[in-house]
Amino acid sequence: MTNDGTLLLLGEIGADHYLAIDEIPSEGREPVLSHAWSAYAAHFGRFTGARLDPLHNRLDNAVVPLGRLRIPAGDLILVVGTGPSLHAAIGELKNRRGFFHLVTSLRGADALAGYGIEPDLVLIEHQSCLEAELSARERAGRLCVGSGWMAIEPKTPPSLFAHARAGRVFIPEIWLGWGLWPATAVATALGAGATCIGLLGIDLGDAGGVTPAFRPLAALLSVLSHIPGITFVDCGESAAPKPGWSRRPLSECVTKRVTSEATVDLTDGPTADDRLVRERDSLEALRPRVANARQGLLQAQGGASVASSTLRPLLDEVLRWGDDSAVRHTLQETLGLSFLPRFWRTGIDYRQHPAHLWRPTILALEEMVSQANALEAKLSYVESARPKGRSDEGDEADAPLSRVLGGPTVLVMPLTYACNVQCAMCTIWQRDDPQVVARETLRRRLDDPLIKAHLEVVNLTGGEPFLRADLPEVVSDLIDLCPLLQEIGIPTNGSMPERILGQVGQILALLPPPVTLAMTVSLDGGAEVHDHVRGVQGLFAKSLKTLRALVKLASERRNLSVGINMTVMPMNVDDIHVVDDLARDAGVGLTLTPATESDIYIGSADVRDQWQASPSQWSGVADAIEAYGKLRGLTTLADASRILRGAERQSACVFWDRGFFLDADGAFHVCPVTSAGRVGQGDRPDAIRQLWGSESHLAALRKLRQSHCLSCLSNCMETERDCGDIVRKIGDTGKPVVIFGAGSGGRKVLRKLLNSGVAVTAFVDNYASRQAASLSGIPVLPWDDGRHCRDKFVVVASRSGATEISRQLERIGLRENGDYVRYF
Repeated sequence: MTNDGTLLLLGEIGADHYLAIDEIPSEGREPVLSHAWSAYAAHFGRFTGARLDPLHNRLDNAVVPLGRLRIPAGDLILVVGTGPSLHAAIGELKNRRGFFHLVTSLRGADALAGYGIEPDLVLIEHQSCLEAELSARERAGRLCVGSGWMAIEPKTPPSLFAHARAGRVFIPEIWLGWGLWPATAVATALGAGATCIGLLGIDLGDAGGVTPAFRPLAALLSVLSHIPGITFVDCGESAAPKPGWSRRPLSECVTKRVTSEATVDLTDGPTADDRLVRERDSLEALRPRVANARQGLLQAQGGASVASSTLRPLLDEVLRWGDDSAVRHTLQETLGLSFLPRFWRTGIDYRQHPAHLWRPTILALEEMVSQANALEAKLSYVESARPKGRSDEGDEADAPLSRVLGGPTVLVMPLTYACNVQCAMCTIWQRDDPQVVARETLRRRLDDPLIKAHLEVVNLTGGEPFLRADLPEVVSDLIDLCPLLQEIGIPTNGSMPERILGQVGQILALLPPPVTLAMTVSLDGGAEVHDHVRGVQGLFAKSLKTLRALVKLASERRNLSVGINMTVMPMNVDDIHVVDDLARDAGVGLTLTPATESDIYIGSADVRDQWQASPSQWSGVADAIEAYGKLRGLTTLADASRILRGAERQSACVFWDRGFFLDADGAFHVCPVTSAGRVGQGDRPDAIRQLWGSESHLAALRKLRQSHCLSCLSNCMETERDCGDIVRKIGDTGKPVVIFGAGSGGRKVLRKLLNSGVAVTAFVDNYASRQAASLSGIPVLPWDDGRHCRDKFVVVASRSGATEISRQLERIGLRENGDYVRYF
């Protein structure tokens, strides 16, 4: 078999195309492939998951050509990482730069740029979708380095190569793709015709041996070294020994100059239309199987035992899908499934206690159903968003695309513009017409099939919502019209303690499980500052009284959560620590919201010049919220600080794919920030169904994402963004799950995990004595030196205390993303 044939089969193994070695074509069962299968079984559990694309990034990427790296015969290709041996040999590397072709990763390119060295090829590969997204966030706002070639996967997040040199990005024809970029770089070198391949900075440990975390990569590099006719050398003098790779210093390997630069043979890949047709055809072929999975999911959620007469036959059928390689590949590659492929390899042992099987079963079925829904929404959006009559290279080829769900799950809706305070950052109180929306009007607007089928979270805002005497009745209507409702959020200025507590008590009595009420009290500083910002003397004392009464009520009622919101601007930025102390003393979360310009809703665009702030003062705001974000581990605040300094927004927004704003006059807007996002009038019969996902909705989204969104400071409904990648990671661990933080964030995380079939065994909280003994029947336990977190997978749900909690967990030996994850 040729080297190309061997590499292609190695790629198919790494893509999880085979369940057993007997499935590999007989001509491929040569020694190299036997070694590969042994490594695949021993170090990857016969499933790498590296090719999965559960976020469907492949549909976001512009058309990228296929390509193959080419080098002159006899030239050396050097694969360079960032291990200690790189820095030890950096002088020799710089002096001999013209003696080899250099391949590295994005991180390697960054390291080499510090020494003035530019690679010939930057290869982008990640072990998982989550790792790729974290890489994209970490590199947010940074340009790709150099002008060389860049090799990507179809699933690579577009932001990672968005600024690469035009015409220099390609998808390799031969891609090893086990999720370990150094091995893929070696395979790329083999495909380029290299007969001598070196490693530098790919240390994997030290002279004492390979570090356990790097054993899979070491095994794969050893597999590649069995390909005959190639010289494999490791130039890292302090690197761990690697079987099949001879140790030789760099000076002995770089003995002659390369004869010409590396080139790439490019061929056209599939067009955007071809990709859409292929994806649509694959999804249509899967519909009967998705319907079966949905039926099983409903049975499992309804309490059916895995071994029951109704659910077991369906699960047996799902397992049989793995016997058909075409069905197996389609499910993995189209939907990005990770749970079912593991079932196909391990089977289901019905002898286990049914309770032990319920969780993995519901995770597998829920993943399939939700991924099919997500792909349907993504395809519908991309299809409608593509400009008619334009080529793939047309003017809007780079327009940002996002996943729009089949219906809205999040709604922000003012009930009245009546207000009894005079905030400096808002003009609602100056309106002549309070626009109190009649109950009959609200019922008509929300009596919509999409609302009934999708809506989960509603924020009832104002004005001051508690100025409505019929607020409990409005909530009753909402519950009646929204059968999937799970959370109602109501912000308040806290100016009427007795009235607010009375109405909250009535509302709590109306809420059916699992609906919760999330109350947010506005506090913008200490007494003097808060009263100045809000324009009412004595307001601070009333707001604090309301907060404390709500916190006491929340300790008695598990369907109530309480938090503080602080709107930050130059006139109150020095009081962040004051409000933080108040929040920590009350045992509630604190959300910092930078004052946001809006020409609708709060009308703040009209008063920003009244905030009496110079650019240097706003720079002080950026510094303060960045420092607080680092202190509490809040990435969205880091984003806000960058925007205040002139950078573009990087964090996602709930209004891009799952939320909308329904104004008091019935206008349907993309979001509450700008009138440029107005889609239409939302008070006609079936108006929401007609407007959601319409051409006007998608056009407004595209327009905002290329303009207003880039400088938007709003974190409105930020905790409702899509965290499906994190949920998948939690489910993948197989460990018992505990949530650290039993406040409003913890309850929100509990809701999202339970909806995804992830069972939670307990809450852990530093202030457990202030919490109820249990939430939703789940015990709330004290930190107690971490004993309740050991041998568990911990989900950090506290937004304001995330950094402090992370330190606690790491002190007892837990690692982020391995043993715990921050949800927000």
